[in-house]
Amino acid sequence: MKKRLYIFIGALIGIILTLPIAIFKLNNDQRIIYTLFFIVATLYAFIFLFNGFPKLIVYFIYGAITTVLLYFLPDYHYAIIAIGTILFVLNPLVNIEEKLEKRVNQDFVLPLRISLRGSYWPFYNYRKEMKHYYHLPQTRKLYTKSTYLRLRQTTTLVMFFAAIYLFINELKNIAFELGNYDVQNFFMFYAVISLFIATFILYNKGFRSLLRVITILMFPPMVYAVWFTNFLVVTKIIFMLGLGFVGISALVLEIVGSLRRVAYSEYHYYDVEEQWEVFANDLFEPLVYNETFSVFGKYSFKYDLEKFKKELNSILIYANIKKFIITAYVYDGKNVIIFTEWNQKKARSAQKFVDYLEHKFNNKVTSEILYDKQKTMYEKYFFHKTEYIVARALTLSERLKELEMNNHVILSFVFSFQNPGDIESLSKKYYLTRLDELDDDEYYAVRLDAKVANNAYIIETRVRDILLDAMISQGQYVRISVYY
Repeated sequence: MKKRLYIFIGALIGIILTLPIAIFKLNNDQRIIYTLFFIVATLYAFIFLFNGFPKLIVYFIYGAITTVLLYFLPDYHYAIIAIGTILFVLNPLVNIEEKLEKRVNQDFVLPLRISLRGSYWPFYNYRKEMKHYYHLPQTRKLYTKSTYLRLRQTTTLVMFFAAIYLFINELKNIAFELGNYDVQNFFMFYAVISLFIATFILYNKGFRSLLRVITILMFPPMVYAVWFTNFLVVTKIIFMLGLGFVGISALVLEIVGSLRRVAYSEYHYYDVEEQWEVFANDLFEPLVYNETFSVFGKYSFKYDLEKFKKELNSILIYANIKKFIITAYVYDGKNVIIFTEWNQKKARSAQKFVDYLEHKFNNKVTSEILYDKQKTMYEKYFFHKTEYIVARALTLSERLKELEMNNHVILSFVFSFQNPGDIESLSKKYYLTRLDELDDDEYYAVRLDAKVANNAYIIETRVRDILLDAMISQGQYVRISVYY
């Protein structure tokens, strides 16, 4: 993966180093041609970085075919651009791409996995999960409303087709209409890029997010258009400054709004051993075992549960801004107890959270803050509790029901064993799959899949039975997932 990044950086530096030559040695028409080269070369460099070498080859072929046809058949440029667009959208050489993927080093094939977020990557992954859950109502429509699904797919396809068509057309204008091409027309590239961004947003998040993005993207062309009106220069400047101010304000409001779009999906159950009602954070579950969020915080204060639930959203917003994670909250009949995970460098911020809670709830807050890199505290209170595991299975199965997947579900467990003989003992009752990639020096990992009806009672009973059988065979629970 690093090789791919180094090649990309080297290619990008090489492209940028040609800029002085273009500026000082080329005439106006040659500079326009150079701009064409610069745009295409940069685009293909990013395709190589994010999509890999096979995709680069296939897209290069499509680009070469379109360019040759435009050069030799300029009278049919609209039809040729449409054909080129279809090539990029439908990808007819996908078989060649798949063959290249098998032969090329996987470092040049796999999706790019380079994070610039450093030790905060668990929080940003958590925020991503939270946004996915926030947009779940729109995602649910994809499964429950066929009309909405077709509308979204059609709109996305049309926008993607239009973006590629306009992009190819602008490149053609640069290359073949030098005499008539106005440099101001380069602003069309902003429209093309905006269309690509809008298509990506629609594909991933839906129409509401699309409208928010369009609202922000519309301001630069409005400012640009004002400059070409017949108003006095002073009037133009006033209008442009006003539109610029409104656009920046809209952008700031959208950024603030994005921080306020928080969600909390819970595993709700009663812990008999601890004698408290638990609301564990479902969205944190995939990120439990990370090495950088190792500061554990536990905060307890006397407060009514229902009143606390009304204030939970504001606490989640605070956590989203301060970049820490609310992993769970519980209620013991008198006190609300909040559990958190903080970045390893933020022990002081964890202490300051006490001041925030005391000011917000006007109550004395007792805290327990410690380093817990092995996640022993979360395992102790939640992760390895049978009730937590059952609640997770029931929550995930209920979510499948919301997507109208009501028939059967697959309960997929991962267990670890110290003795291969114990695995053989459990395999007499269940079919097990070895997971060699998860093994370490002391433990052997296996996966156990069980197909059951999507019924709460049946799922709970089956989960408890499997956990008991695994415990009898000396197996240690690692994780449970639910699939359709």
